[in-house]
Amino acid sequence: MDGSHLCELLHPHRDPAQVPLGYSISHAFIGPGDRTRPHRLKNSSEVYYILSGTGRIHVGDDESAVSSGNLVYVPAGEVQSVENCGDDDLTFLVMVEPPWTADDEECIAERERS
Repeated sequence: MDGSHLCELLHPHRDPAQVPLGYSISHAFIGPGDRTRPHRLKNSSEVYYILSGTGRIHVGDDESAVSSGNLVYVPAGEVQSVENCGDDDLTFLVMVEPPWTADDEECIAERERS
């Protein structure tokens, strides 16, 4: 929904008998010059782990430069977006707790961020 290229790697709701976890994990990337749409998870927190590339992450009113090896925590309910500021893909893992559901995610219009 947010515009990133995303592949869900692990989700306990898909097979809870074999994966008794309280979170989901996805691998994602954003191409050079691209940015995710502002969005929020209403009831879930997220942790981004940057694998490669350089970019900026926006969480609420804060923004930070990110690169390989950085971790970013996003509390539930915070409007967030990620932008790729480099020449290569910005790749990252996203861990969501409790596990991601479509009903929990909400895209936000740019004007609502202010």
